[in-house]
Amino acid sequence: MIVALAAAAVLASCGPEKDKKSRAVSGTDREEAYCNIDDLPPSKRHSFVVIDAVAMKPSSSPEEFREQNGFIRELLLSVVGPDRGLPSGMIAPRERVSLIVLPADGSAGRLIFTGCVPGLTIDEQAKVLAGTSGWEKWTSGDPLAEVTNAGGKFTESLLAAIFASAGELDGAGKSTGGPFASSALVQSLAASQQLLEPAEGSARRIFLVSDLSRFRYDGPEAGQEGAEASKMSPEAGKKGPEANESPKFRGIASAKQVGQVLRFSEVYLVQPPGSALKEKEYLGGFILGQGAKLAYFGSSVPTVATRPPVQSLEFAGRVEYDAGPESVQMVVARDDRNNLVYSFFALLGSNASVTPMSGTMICETDEDCKIISDKSGFAQQWKSSSDAAKEFKPEMPLAGARDFEFTIKGETLKGEVKDEEVQLSSDPAKPALSVSATQQ
Repeated sequence: MIVALAAAAVLASCGPEKDKKSRAVSGTDREEAYCNIDDLPPSKRHSFVVIDAVAMKPSSSPEEFREQNGFIRELLLSVVGPDRGLPSGMIAPRERVSLIVLPADGSAGRLIFTGCVPGLTIDEQAKVLAGTSGWEKWTSGDPLAEVTNAGGKFTESLLAAIFASAGELDGAGKSTGGPFASSALVQSLAASQQLLEPAEGSARRIFLVSDLSRFRYDGPEAGQEGAEASKMSPEAGKKGPEANESPKFRGIASAKQVGQVLRFSEVYLVQPPGSALKEKEYLGGFILGQGAKLAYFGSSVPTVATRPPVQSLEFAGRVEYDAGPESVQMVVARDDRNNLVYSFFALLGSNASVTPMSGTMICETDEDCKIISDKSGFAQQWKSSSDAAKEFKPEMPLAGARDFEFTIKGETLKGEVKDEEVQLSSDPAKPALSVSATQQ
């Protein structure tokens, strides 16, 4: 459990951090006092709440916004608001939050709020109360009350930003559906790539709020005929009536047309209440093809979230195939329970792909770790559908292998990708694929 309390008076004497609430020329509200505090590590995650303007109704006051857009307000308060989000574990102390609105015309989004959530972990709070944190000389009065006020100001600024944005819609939120892959929503996401860059050293989590039921899910544009999807499945590359038969592979092919805007992200697809939840297979394929992990797909406020990383490392190297080595990029991160979170294995060669990783990462020190798969799927995420039986095909990334094991010593990662049911090389004595990489 995280407590949304801290000695806010500490911040009052931190030089340029004294008053970081401001509205930039671009119209971005900022609450950044808790982003950099002496003796407190910054959060290693950056959360983006990305709202499709079509999902919002114009409103001229906070009261009207609550009535017309109550779901968006509840989402913000529950997922990134200090009062609810910290105790529930949906957000972490000092985690950066960015709120972006995507216009209905397909142009780049607008960053309307960014800031870091005021708060301390239970251990940090205990040190403050015990007078052993080193911050006591900066505090005055009741430090817990002071941070409660800081959290209130953060929430006030967050809501004020979205209220103002809804007041500027003036009916611009209306939009037709059409094919998802060429929609204004996807175009706007692609145009917003720079806005979606996470803070340095931070994992990226994206909550995308949109009524996805209004779109058609046809796959690649006419003339593509499954060419991109065929890289993952022979069936998906067939011409004629069987082309793009799998919704998942249609989604993968569509993602490749857009480019990996969401690469190395955890994505929550949040639809307004009452909207139809359709084409989960396609959308799951689209997110996977984007190089990301789909963590949620629903029409209610998410209540469970992946824990934030406490350690994150990036490596570049190669995997040894019979035909020769292929370049790889790996992001491995662990939470405070030693579970892999926000971790990805990227093939950069002829069969380019990004596969989310799950398992454990146990470290004796930050430079001495062992990473083990939980065998829950790994490259099986590239099979034709989530309900399909296990598939092992040479054209799949890593042939569909479910297992991996790596060790980190200093700046070097070594290990293998394997599966007890598959011979991954032509040498019977070497059934696994060797991986070696260097920390970046």
